[in-house]
Amino acid sequence: MDTTSSSSASSDEELDRIMELLPEIQQVRSRRDPFNLFDNREFKERYRFSKQTVNQLLYIIGENLINAQKNNEVTPINQLLITLRYYATGSFQQVLGDHINVHKSTVCRIVHRVGH
Repeated sequence: MDTTSSSSASSDEELDRIMELLPEIQQVRSRRDPFNLFDNREFKERYRFSKQTVNQLLYIIGENLINAQKNNEVTPINQLLITLRYYATGSFQQVLGDHINVHKSTVCRIVHRVGH
């Protein structure tokens, strides 16, 4: 009897059981940074405000926006930009989410939170 192959099979089965117990690894989406991606003219075309005005808005309401930065949460500036783009275009939430790389349900929560 070959104990090496028996030991190897047992080891493989044990490894498979351990792997089943481990939590699934979540994929982290990389976010776009439209504030720095666009020049001033392109930015104003998309958001209807200048970068300076957006910075002033962020200064006024920024502390009310969630920025725990855990689990790759959306930064306050991107929350504001998602909301402004929604107001400027009336676009579908999925389209807005694709723009910054967030799920449409996240866009919905952000627009609701920032707009109120």
